[in-house]
Amino acid sequence: MVEPVDLINELLKGLQRDVRQVQQNQVELVRIIARLEQRLADVKSDLQLTIRIELGGAMANLETGLDQRFEQLLAEIRRSETPT
Repeated sequence: MVEPVDLINELLKGLQRDVRQVQQNQVELVRIIARLEQRLADVKSDLQLTIRIELGGAMANLETGLDQRFEQLLAEIRRSETPT
């Protein structure tokens, strides 16, 4: 016959194994979260750089277009001021 004390000891051993497994899982989760946070920081940095590059290119194109349009308008004004 199994003694109640033996049953309790077996249950306690099982609980201790479960607690150790939960602790190991918590440690692994902390590691995973740290890696994810680092990856998010890297992605954020990459995204910021990409946006800056895209905006810089767009601003350069806008500036070039405005310069060309300004030159066209200036040429038209000069032609209109020139006596024919």
